[in-house]
Amino acid sequence: REKWPELRSLHQRLSEEFKSKHGSVGRRLAKHAAAVSLAATVMHMGLDKRFGDTWPDPVPDPLWAEFDNEAKDSTSTIRSLELAHSWFVANQSRFFSESNPSTIPPVGGWLGKKSAEEVSFIPDRLNQHLAEHDIDLEIVVKQWRRIDGVLVTDGRNLKVSRRIDGGRVNVFALRRAGVELALDIESSG
Repeated sequence: REKWPELRSLHQRLSEEFKSKHGSVGRRLAKHAAAVSLAATVMHMGLDKRFGDTWPDPVPDPLWAEFDNEAKDSTSTIRSLELAHSWFVANQSRFFSESNPSTIPPVGGWLGKKSAEEVSFIPDRLNQHLAEHDIDLEIVVKQWRRIDGVLVTDGRNLKVSRRIDGGRVNVFALRRAGVELALDIESSG
């Protein structure tokens, strides 16, 4: 216990070091990586340095490379979800709604369908929007599936069938509650 102030100070220094050395990934993971490094340091102290003064880096550069790759996947997944959500919010009148079926289709056609529980996107329309931001829809939809409660599937297929303005269309459907939770936004309903 007498070493706690020293260990807290070391944790803070390691955290700052990781932040400055490893960019955005380092900033997000700095406290965790510092905790791993600190645990290794405490273990080393407990072993009375029986293995000499050299001790392997507990968070080596190859591990940071792996963190970086994983973080990029996560960042693009959330970014693409934000883009889809903001596109829907900006274009709500272009999404068919069964609660107002007498609405005249917009010029250029429907972008999808909205209900209180979900927003469904016509794939080629969403693909056009995401492609403008260099995002591949087929890749991110698979990533969206891994976020609990976001993508509606039938168990096998990523696209589900929805009735839009009298016709059946295969769409990518997102649960509003899951998207709001994933993006940490207040529910509007």
